[in-house]
Amino acid sequence: MASRDMLRIPATRGRLASPALSDVSELTVLSRTPSPPPVFQTCDSPSTLSPRKRGMDGRFVSASPKRSASPMERLAKKLRSPQKTPTKRTSPKKSPYDDSPTKPVSRKRFPSKIVRGEGGFGILGRFPREIRELIYAAGLNIVQPVSAKECCGPTSTRRERDACQKHGNTSCKMLGKWNGLWAGISKQHFGRFNIFLVSRAIKEEAAWVLFNQGSLLIKINESVAKYLGGCRARTTHRLQDLPNNEHARNVWMMAASFRDVRIEIPAATIQFEHPLVYTARLGEAVSLLLKAWELQPDQPTSEVPHTVTVHLGRLYNETIPFNTSSSPEDVSEWALIHYPFYTPGLEKGGEEASHNLDKMVATAMRHRDGSEWKVVAFPETKVEDEGEKEGDMWLSDLEASWEEHNVEFQCVA
Repeated sequence: MASRDMLRIPATRGRLASPALSDVSELTVLSRTPSPPPVFQTCDSPSTLSPRKRGMDGRFVSASPKRSASPMERLAKKLRSPQKTPTKRTSPKKSPYDDSPTKPVSRKRFPSKIVRGEGGFGILGRFPREIRELIYAAGLNIVQPVSAKECCGPTSTRRERDACQKHGNTSCKMLGKWNGLWAGISKQHFGRFNIFLVSRAIKEEAAWVLFNQGSLLIKINESVAKYLGGCRARTTHRLQDLPNNEHARNVWMMAASFRDVRIEIPAATIQFEHPLVYTARLGEAVSLLLKAWELQPDQPTSEVPHTVTVHLGRLYNETIPFNTSSSPEDVSEWALIHYPFYTPGLEKGGEEASHNLDKMVATAMRHRDGSEWKVVAFPETKVEDEGEKEGDMWLSDLEASWEEHNVEFQCVA
């Protein structure tokens, strides 16, 4: 009853009337309108959970500052590469006349002391050219002739050149030096051509001194076979072509630059090697030298002649090939070395060797142009015997063929 009095509802029969909105208190009576639908978390709706941070690699990062600094939370790239400590660098001062905003700094370093003279001669530019030529001649040891390599030739491999005791540049050479392999090698002329590395102007003057005042020595032995090759000429009208090997070709082109060339047959070659082999090599070397003269722009003339000296040594004094009838024991020993399975007929050995020498003479006289030729030999025999005079007969025939072409023939005792 108290509630009715409080709400002031009249006592009538039937359905009670709905209360007015102004008479209903929101704190005591629930609303009769339908409740809103329950809210579900969807992918489109914003998450009500606390957001988690993600790193640059897509992984979640812990909110704890201590855990985020652990190695497990670092990037994979940072784990692979060590962290570099920042160094303090002082930027170079920018020139007020420099328009470019970022100009790279040149890091090329030059030597502190550079001697600069006129024409690239340095201190030598103060001396006249005549004095400089004397200095170059002393540095090049111009009295000693220049010879081709006998150890590592043009056909040698890179390993062979590196292991060379005289021209090697790698550890193979140093190991040989440490083991005492250089004990018997003369170092008197080691590094004589380093003067060409000073400057271009000095190289030109020193090269002129070397080619005009120096001499070239070509030894007809086993090592010269590496520089021979090409198509051999069968007649004296045509010269032999230069070899296809670039290094061997350059050697002959440089040999043609020397004004004084000496061709020598060593005593060991005459004593142990086959005479037909080294006499044929002698003719090939002369033909290649003449061919290189044709290809050179500065060919020999009467005013600036090239001098060629052919030193035959004791070719006509040894038993093989011109004195076979003098000592049969030496002939049998030589035949046992070169022909171990059969006995060769050495009757024609002197004729074939003499034919190779005559062919060499004819080729040189046909293509010599303005060059001067000279032949040196040892005509004197060791023992006065009738058999020893056989070599003198062959030598006199060769001398007669040289005199026909007005070539100087010199006999050295």
